[in-house]
Amino acid sequence: MSFSFLSLRLNRLVPIAVAVAMFFALPAFGQFENLRVRVGDTTGTSGQQNSVISIYMKSYADTVAGFELWLVLDRPDIMEFQTDTATFYDSAFWRCTTYAAPGICQYWMDVTDSVIAFPELEIDYDSVDVNIYSLLVGNHDTTGTLCSGWEFVRSRSSNYTGHDLKIAAYANEIAPPYTPGIPYPQTTNKPLIKIRADIYNIPDDQEDRTVNIIIQATNLDNFSFSDEAGNAIGVITDTTFDTTWYHCDVWNASFDTCYYFSEVQNGPDDSFWCCDTILSGRLDSDYVAIYNGSLFVLPAGLCGDMNNNGAINILDVVFLINYLYKGGAAPELPAMCDVNHSGGINLLDATYLINYLYKGGPPPNCG
Repeated sequence: MSFSFLSLRLNRLVPIAVAVAMFFALPAFGQFENLRVRVGDTTGTSGQQNSVISIYMKSYADTVAGFELWLVLDRPDIMEFQTDTATFYDSAFWRCTTYAAPGICQYWMDVTDSVIAFPELEIDYDSVDVNIYSLLVGNHDTTGTLCSGWEFVRSRSSNYTGHDLKIAAYANEIAPPYTPGIPYPQTTNKPLIKIRADIYNIPDDQEDRTVNIIIQATNLDNFSFSDEAGNAIGVITDTTFDTTWYHCDVWNASFDTCYYFSEVQNGPDDSFWCCDTILSGRLDSDYVAIYNGSLFVLPAGLCGDMNNNGAINILDVVFLINYLYKGGAAPELPAMCDVNHSGGINLLDATYLINYLYKGGPPPNCG
């Protein structure tokens, strides 16, 4: 790239500016992984419905246009992901390329991708297979997230219990229009995606009240991020040579060729071998960092009792405003402050409580 239109002095400043920009773009806390995926820690109350679990991502070197995650709960007795049963229809379109006899097809060609990707071309096909699936789908939310507006976002429980959730999301499906991915550097605290969960009724005297939300990443079928070209992000490809030895059992010296080979473990001098190259991928832990999260079930509290003194009054509004804007003490039971059940704590909760106390508004609803 040429900078001939700039002064010599400015040219000398460019490398410094680039270096400074790269320094400030580096991950915090001494971490230098280019992709960081984290489940946010949160709290909830016993029996709470619609608890929000946020997944966060920071990317410093790649535009992310697709991802797959598998989340598993280590305490299925505390919480489950929200799910619902849904029916899916999977259609496969086939064209007969060779007929053995009139009306009897010998060879079929799968034209499903062409039919789906280019409906305006009205691709010819001779047969359709329709498979019907009943799946337990998850309740995910992309509103205000990094993948908002993506064309494909799905989640489902693979063990049909709601104690795990597999999420697949892609900015683009096969057909137009084009939806851009998440550009880098992505350093904001905006969630990648949000999912909903329901907490069971937990006795107040139960000591262990934490459920860990674990990202399964030992298998790339369960964890993957890709760029706009479909290339895997943070994956190391290992090459393995599978050597096979053959021995010539019938040799034709006149034509200098072998008529029949047999496979041997390691051949004599007149045998030969050929190599089959096998490619396998694994996650690069120096490039990708994964952080599991947790949900802690709070002891029973009173929704709207923001200062946790056993009553709901104007002091709770003052407490929240001091916490939000004046560096005041944090609430002991944050879930009791989300009185409008929005999934967050902000000035709208104070307004909601004032309306309830003095204007006949609806009562606090923490879920």
